[in-house]
Formats: sequence, structure tokens, C-alpha cells
Amino acid sequence: MASAKDVSEKMKVAIDNDRTDIVCALIGELQKNPHDADTLKKVFCEPTIEGGTLLHYAVKLGKQDKVRALLSAGADPCVPNAEGKLPLDDAPAGMRMVFNEELLQATAQSNMGRVCQLLAAGVEVNLKDSEETQSTPLHWAASYGNKDMVQCLCTRRALPNEYNNSGMTPLHEAVRRGDRSVVEELLSFGADPELTVSIGEFVGQNAHDLAGDREDLLQALKAPRKPDFPDGEEVQNSIHQIPGSKANLVRFDSLASGDALTNGGDENDDDTAIPKLPTPTFKKLATFDLEVPPTPLKPVVTEEKLNLLWPQPQSIVQGGGKTFVIKDNINVFILASPGEVCPREIAELWNIRRLRFEALGVNLSLDLLTSLSDRDLPHVVCHVSGRLCPGYGTYKLTISPKQIKIVCGALESLGYAISTLMQLMSLYRGEQEIHIPTLLIDDWPELPYRGILLDFSQGRIPNIMLLEEMLDTLSTLKVNQVHLYCRFRSKTPPQWQFCFSRREVLHLVDFCRLRHVNLLPVLEVGPKVQFEDLTHLYTVFADFLACFSHADFVSCGPRLSSFLLNTESEDEPVDVSDASKYVPLGREQTLQLCGYPIHDLSTSMLQQLPPNIVFNEYGVKADHDFNGFCMSLAELGIHFFVCPGTAAWNSLAGCPEAALGNIYGAVKAASTQGSLGAVVCHWTGKGHLTHQPFAWPGFLMGAGLSWNTECHLDYLLGHLSELLSHHVYQDSFGVLGEVVIELGRAETFAIRRSRNQAGEDMHNLPEEQGSILFRLLTYPDGVPLENLSTDALQLVSRHIKKCQTALNKATIHDSNKAVVKELQLTMDLMAFACKIGKALVLAGRKPGAQSSGFSVVNFGVNNLTATARTDLANRLLELTNTYKEVWAQRYLESVGLTDSVSTLRSLLRLLLPDSQSDNLLHPTSPKVV
Repeated sequence: MASAKDVSEKMKVAIDNDRTDIVCALIGELQKNPHDADTLKKVFCEPTIEGGTLLHYAVKLGKQDKVRALLSAGADPCVPNAEGKLPLDDAPAGMRMVFNEELLQATAQSNMGRVCQLLAAGVEVNLKDSEETQSTPLHWAASYGNKDMVQCLCTRRALPNEYNNSGMTPLHEAVRRGDRSVVEELLSFGADPELTVSIGEFVGQNAHDLAGDREDLLQALKAPRKPDFPDGEEVQNSIHQIPGSKANLVRFDSLASGDALTNGGDENDDDTAIPKLPTPTFKKLATFDLEVPPTPLKPVVTEEKLNLLWPQPQSIVQGGGKTFVIKDNINVFILASPGEVCPREIAELWNIRRLRFEALGVNLSLDLLTSLSDRDLPHVVCHVSGRLCPGYGTYKLTISPKQIKIVCGALESLGYAISTLMQLMSLYRGEQEIHIPTLLIDDWPELPYRGILLDFSQGRIPNIMLLEEMLDTLSTLKVNQVHLYCRFRSKTPPQWQFCFSRREVLHLVDFCRLRHVNLLPVLEVGPKVQFEDLTHLYTVFADFLACFSHADFVSCGPRLSSFLLNTESEDEPVDVSDASKYVPLGREQTLQLCGYPIHDLSTSMLQQLPPNIVFNEYGVKADHDFNGFCMSLAELGIHFFVCPGTAAWNSLAGCPEAALGNIYGAVKAASTQGSLGAVVCHWTGKGHLTHQPFAWPGFLMGAGLSWNTECHLDYLLGHLSELLSHHVYQDSFGVLGEVVIELGRAETFAIRRSRNQAGEDMHNLPEEQGSILFRLLTYPDGVPLENLSTDALQLVSRHIKKCQTALNKATIHDSNKAVVKELQLTMDLMAFACKIGKALVLAGRKPGAQSSGFSVVNFGVNNLTATARTDLANRLLELTNTYKEVWAQRYLESVGLTDSVSTLRSLLRLLLPDSQSDNLLHPTSPKVV
């Protein structure tokens, strides 16, 4: 692509000639290629056109369409020209409407960074959208935005009791919408719930009336949250007049501004920024009209790259000026922590990540910080102190042009800080150097325990090399628990039953310990094991648990939990004494039981449960009601974990939409109900046809959301593939993550079409019996075809083909070659399933188009033509051989492979019932003729 100057000149010519299409085309070309992001930023921000930016120039000429195109593409309205003026300073009235529209659109999308830019550029916070409606941005936020958007506007002097032409205040709109968090935010900024609607359908009704029978809204209106500021109006009028406030910086350097919003946080998150003094002394002092210093606004992130940090930090404040530059080497100085952590342990953590730093082109040089240390060159200073960062997992990362300062509360916090630093280096890595902007990051986890569960009872089990790779990546995502699920059977004599040897398990425990990840055992018994068999399994359990002597928790699966928890009679107290008899727990270990057995218990029985047992609330459906189950536990002070799933079993490519809905609901319930943690479970399912890459969307979502529960759902929906590519595969082109997500979307589309289900409907996802494509490979004769058509399956096939084309054209790093093979095989299996489906649909069509009943009936594979069955069988033979080769590269061949291949063998028997299908599955077998 041409230089920024050349592009700017071309856009200037296009603006002069009223060619909006050319302006949009030039912007579109730059947006397509991630490497041109810096060029686009320079085009928008550098004052190269008559002493100003392109936006200045278009505004000056009164080119409304061009201004609209520039603003919608992200042009910064806060960059001054050579005279220090902003684009809007001399704009005519007609041009202001374009800026107003941009503000309203950003408000509806809850794009706080953009809203702050536009307000700082001079757009009026209480503007009216049109003569017909007279709604303010706060009306728009109440109708379409979130609570953070409402707070953003109110702290910038938006009027909470303004009426529009429908006779409604923002509070009326929020109540009609039914969003309690928005209602509470408006009330905290002085919205009057007693004001009545002045005209229209609801005339004479106040907010209480509009709430109807919504108990949650009525409670919010009756007991509004206390204002976040001592006097809302006073703060609104003074917030932009704070001498030296970060709020003043936004006008001069909005893209590297200090006025950036916190990336999430608890609903009462303002506690970290707003001093609260809920003591009698505070109230007493407040009556003397003492001047309370205004509290700075929650910071807003305007630098788009920072939004790709994952998990998202709780607070980021951007600075301005020069960047911190890293070339080839960087000195890391360790400041000793007397009596807390020795320098050797700190150096060990850095050395564990050395290979990852070297992959970024950075060599670490570790040394102690002394008076003789050379601090003239850019360097890192690292200090661990529980007194300076007392919160669990807390760390502070301060980046200035000459120094990166890391202060942590403990070694695990240091690991989190190093992970964030590596992500920053990766995001801001250039061809020759790394330029990291000045930042202040304050971060901590919202949930103490953030984990995943791997089902190693059967099926597709990663080999040691792949497992180490997974564990290392999970640790960089700040996961601190990995649960290993094993199902035991009663055998005589007692013997080791886990898929890895004792030596391998001890190695994995040590591997995780160095990364401050707790590897935990999950005990379960097979379906044939009875309560009487538990005594024979005690030594087996003890042998297995001996490898996990440092584990904080020991979990039991659903069947074993039902044996250990006696809840048969409500007349007798709940008995958990069997737990100590049959599970050999260490003194420092806490028992976790499955929550299923206590779902139907009365309150009196729940109160009898001992306080030293933790319950795991499992749920895998997208719409699972975690909140309903967890609320009763929280109200009785019972400790619990939430355990959603990856939705990547009994399928070929998983169902990322279901995983997101399931995990998001679980983490929200965990946050509001006081859960100890969240564990994302990856179950093995049937057939084991789902490759490991399709579990990563769930793992990634769980890691980020359990750290920062206020991450917005819309953000995840729009950026999940990018986050996958960046943090799991280190794929700068973004292809691998997108292929993983798009294949999952294609499979979910097929499920919905087979049910005639709406595109936004999340009911019964993932499908319990397996996805449609999965069932077409495992038992095609039982697949419901009534709502499927060849056109729908053709759409899926085309989607798969596009993914194949993108993957074939992509530049793939050697470390991802095995992943690519698995994705290619998955696409081949999906395309093959579609081929079977189309053949069945064509064979099952009713001849009479107007006949009653279903238009398609599944007559089974046997009713396909001999030619069709032979063609399918030949293709299946090719796929089966490839399937076994790909499995052998990254998974244990001794576990699961035979069972998985038997699934494909069963399909071959259906296709060729009269042939020696078992012999044909041999790798050297000729094709069927």
C-alpha cells in the first residue's frame, strides 16, 4: 500500500471532486490489511492537509457525506490543526448534525471510547436528535445502551430528567425497556421516578406505573442505589474543570488519552476510583459544606489494540508522549523482597517464559536491582510485595518511555503481569522494534479460581507434548486450575487406571506448579460400580491421589457424589460421613461434590450440609439457569463453583454460540451469587470425532470472563476469532481462529435448519444427541430430514469451501502445521456429512409436491443407489486412513482411537452391508468398485 501521505493526497482529491465512493474505497483497502492499521491512523490523525487533518478539510468545505464517511471509519475529531482548532470549532450548523449522528450511533452501540472522543471534540451532550423526536443521547443510551454508557453521559453533564417529544424521560425509556442496571444507573444520577409521562399512550404514568409487575424494577425504584458522587449535579458541572485532571487530556491527544474507560469490573467497580466513607463521621462532616474533591472518571480505552488484551484488565489508563521501545534485548531488574519472595523464585518465573519472549524477538537479561544498575536504557523493574499489592492476584503495570515497572502481591500475580506484558509486546510488535504506549494497568481477578476440566476417562486424549502446550497457553491466560476427570472401575486385583503413568502425572503436576496452575484430580466411578464396590476402590483412589499431594481440592463426579451424599430421607439428617470413609483426602484438601444430588433438597436439609464441602453446579446448555440453582446455595452460605461446558463434543466443529451463552450465563451467576470460581468443562462425548482446536473457544471465553466478568457479550461475539488467533495460535493473519469459529457456526446453522429454529434461538444448544452433521456420520438413518433441504446443506458446503480456500492460502507457522491438518480433516468430514445428507434428502423426497405431510422422509442409507453408496464408501475409506494418521500425531493411540474408528466402521457397514467392510478399512485396501 502507498504511504500515508500519498493516501491523504488521493483522499483530498476525492473530497474535492465529491467522490465519496473513492474515499470509502481507499479506507476499505487500508482496513482489509492489519499491517496497514498504522497507515490508516496516520491518514486520519496527521495534520498534512493545509495544516489540518482530512476531517478539518472536509468540514471546512462543507462536504457532509465525506465527513460522515471519515467519522464512520474512525477518524479522530479531537486532533487539532496548526492553529489549535478542532474540526468542529468552525463547523456550520448543518455540519454539526453529522457529528451529532455519529455520537448517537456510538451511544446506541455503547462505544464509550468514541462517545468520549466526540464529546471532547465539542459535540453537545444534551443535543436533540431531530425536531420530530427531540430525544437526547441519554434517551438513546437508556433505550439501546448499557449502564456504563449511561454513566459516561451523566458524568459529562447529561440531564437525566429531560423530556422528549413522546413525553418520556430517559428513566421512562429505561423502565419500558426493562433493563434494571440502566434504571439503577439513572437513579444514581438523580433521575426522578415520580415524574409522569406528559403525552402519548402512557400519559400520567410514572416510572413505578410503567414497571408494571416487574418486581426487580420496582425494587430498584423503591430503593435506588446511592449516588456514586456526593452531589451528582455539582460533580457534573465541575468535572471538566479539574486542574491537572486526566479529563482535560482527551481534547489534545484522544488516541493516547488518559480519559479511557475501565475494561469492565464489578457493578460497584467505582469503589476503586471513588472514595466511599460510609461511616457516621463522613455524614457528620458532609453537613459542614466541606469541598469534596471531585472523583476522576472511570478511564475509557480508545486504543483499539488494547481491547485485544485477554483477559481484559480491570483498569487501563492511557498516557501520551513517547513510547517504550524494545529492540533486541531488555534488562529485567529484580528488586529483592525481604522476608517475602527470594530473587531466585522471581527469576525462575521469567525464565519459564523466556522461549515465548524469544519468539517475539526479545532476549531477557535478568539481574538484581542495585545502585550500580544501568538504568539509562529502557528496562523493566520487578518487585513482589504483599504489602504494596495486598489483594489476591493483584498487580500493577506502569509503562513510561524509559521504564516498565511491575509491582505484584505474590509470585502468581507476577506470572499474570508477565503474561500481560508479553501480550502487549505481541500487540505492538513491528518489523524491527516493539513500541508500547505509556500505560497504567491495575488488574486483579474477580473470581479466585478460574479453571478448565479435561475429560480423560475415555476418547480423544492429548499426548504429553500437546498437553504441555495446552497447559502453558492456559497459564498465560491466567487460568489457575486444571481438573483431570478420571472414571474408575472395580477391578481385581486393584491397579492403576489412569491413562498416563504415575511418572507422567508427577511431571505434569510439577509442570503446572512452576506456572502457578493447580492440577487437580476428579474422581468418578463407572456405571457398573455400585456403592458396595467403593471399599475395593479405596486403595486405587489413594494411589491416584498420592500424585496430587499439593492439590487444594479433590472433586467427585455425579455418580460418586450420589454415593457419598446420603439424601434419601428428609426425616434423617444429611449424611456425608461416607466421604471420609471412601475418599482418602489429605488434611489440607477440600472436597468438592457434584451439585445434582442436592437440587431437590428442602431448605432445612440444605442447611445441614457441612460448611467445609464445596459443590459444583454443572450445566452445558446455552440457556441453562445457573442463577436459579446458585441463588439458593448462596442464600444459605453454601460454597460452590459454576461448571459450564465448551459445547465441543458430539459434533465435528462444536457450537461456539452455545458455549458463549452457557459460559457467559455461568460467570454472571458466579459473580452475582458469590461463587468461588468457574471451571469450563470439555467432555468427551460419543465417537470422539471433535478435534482439540474446537475446545479452545470455550477455554478462552472461560479464562477471560472469570477474570473480568464485566466483559461485554457483544465484544466477545465480534472478537472471538481474533482473540483465538492472537492468544492461542499466535497467528498474525487471523485465519486459524476465524476458521475454527466459522466451522462451528456452519455446524450450528445445520442444527437450526434441521429444527426449523430461528437464528437467534439458543434453546437446546448444543444438541444432546449430537449435531446433525455428527449424526450423519454416526447414524445417518436416524437423522430427522423433515426440515432439511439440499439448499440448506449446500449453503453449509459452500461455507466449508470458503474456509478451506482461506486456510489453503494462509501463511501458517510450522508450530501450527498439526492444527491445520486437523482443521482440514474436520472440513473434509463436514463436507462428507453434507454429501450424505444431500443424498438422503434427494432419495427421500415425496414425488407429489402438493401431498400432505412432510416433503422429505429419511428412508435410510440402504435405499440409496448402489453407485451413490459406493462413491460414499470410497470417500470414507480415504478419510478413515487420514483420520488415523492425524490422530497419531497429537493424541494417545492406546486410548480412544479404536472406539472412534469403530464409529466410521459402522458407517461403512451401513453403506456396504454385503461387503467385507472391516477388511476394506485396512490402510492398504483398494477402493470399492
